[in-house]
Amino acid sequence: MRPRCWLEDDVQGRQLHHHLMEAAREWTESGRDPADLYRGARLASATDWTAQHPIDLNEQERAFLDQSREATNAEIERSRLTNRRLKGSLAGVAVFLVVALVGASFALQQRAHARAVATVAESARLAAQAVAETDLGRSVQLALAGLSLNDSIDTRSALLQVLQRNPSAIGLIPTGGSLEDVAVAPDGRTVVAEQGGSLDFFDTGSGAMVGSPVPVLDDGFPNETAFDPSGRTVAVAGVTGGVTYVGLVDARDHHVISPFNLGTRTASMSLAFSPNGKNLAIAAASLQSASLTPTTPRYIDLIDPATGEQTGYIEVGSFNPEAEAGTPDSRRFTSITYLPDGNLAVSWFDGGTTIWNPSSRRSVKHFDVGGAALADTPDGRTLAVGRSNGDVALIDVRTGAVSEMDSHHAGPVTSVVFTPDGNTLITSGIDGTIKVWDVPTARLRATFRGTGGLAVSADGSS
Repeated sequence: MRPRCWLEDDVQGRQLHHHLMEAAREWTESGRDPADLYRGARLASATDWTAQHPIDLNEQERAFLDQSREATNAEIERSRLTNRRLKGSLAGVAVFLVVALVGASFALQQRAHARAVATVAESARLAAQAVAETDLGRSVQLALAGLSLNDSIDTRSALLQVLQRNPSAIGLIPTGGSLEDVAVAPDGRTVVAEQGGSLDFFDTGSGAMVGSPVPVLDDGFPNETAFDPSGRTVAVAGVTGGVTYVGLVDARDHHVISPFNLGTRTASMSLAFSPNGKNLAIAAASLQSASLTPTTPRYIDLIDPATGEQTGYIEVGSFNPEAEAGTPDSRRFTSITYLPDGNLAVSWFDGGTTIWNPSSRRSVKHFDVGGAALADTPDGRTLAVGRSNGDVALIDVRTGAVSEMDSHHAGPVTSVVFTPDGNTLITSGIDGTIKVWDVPTARLRATFRGTGGLAVSADGSS
């Protein structure tokens, strides 16, 4: 077997050598044309054979193989250089594409910015024209057009200025006297105004009084009023003859439930219905004890509006009536508001603001900022506090963070109320002004002449 394998290998070697001889001869006769040189597999086979038979080659064959190897190496180098150049070109194209994309994106941003600037400028122009226009219809159209282009404090202020300049466009309701407090039904269809212990009901659509004035309490200390969440019951609390009374009125037929008194509580300061309408909280104090000691307890009385019976009370603090002497503000005034979760927020000057659980009669949270006017956003996340120095503060209920509005009243704040979306706050003060604030930016949006209690319907229409 071994001799046979050796003979087969020798036959293949002789054939390869013979082909090499012929190729070398043709290459020499053609003037050493590079096209006749070995390449690829044939060159590899010839190279392997000559490595074992170097003495069997003549000069012509060796030159042929050397030239074949050099040509192949040269082609490999050219291919490598070509690939390098292609990679460089592709990288350059990629960089160009990136630069082009960045440039296009920047151009789009610049165009969008230019359009935004143009839109703001156009809205400002329309707002200025609205204020300068003397025709009511035309001025309202211009103000609304500016507001539709850019809903900003400036465009809203322009619309408010136009409406303020034309009271007939706002829908004023004549009451024939000084109001002590107002409340708006949750559906926005009815406004109740309290004057001297009597309630006047008005239809917000027509502005007309519904029925006759409803006497509830005797004329006395300024009274507080509030609608229950269903809009079916109006509560009014006030002091008559040194005693605090609470009256409940059916908002549909104006029937008055016999007023009930709070015993020794002889000062009613604020009242609020719970979110489910099953409880009525009344901020009160016992002025009778003030004659015995300068320290007077602060109470929150809890009433069942269905029966008029007291279900409990919370002693939330105390105050010193003598500290009020010589000041323009009512430092003893306690303000309250129910949060959506059923807890009760209580606030007063120098007492901060505390959130209480009415069921356990325990405090849940306390904030150092307090005042005589208090309101919460519909979601219960923010409290607005009107302070005795005229400032208006916002409290984040979850974090306790306090922020101040960018302006203030020129005296104690008497009432605060949020719009249903929580983005607008309306305040009034003893300085005779009503201010409208943008809550997200804490900026003053507009100022009107007026004072007294404020109320906004649950749907924001009134």
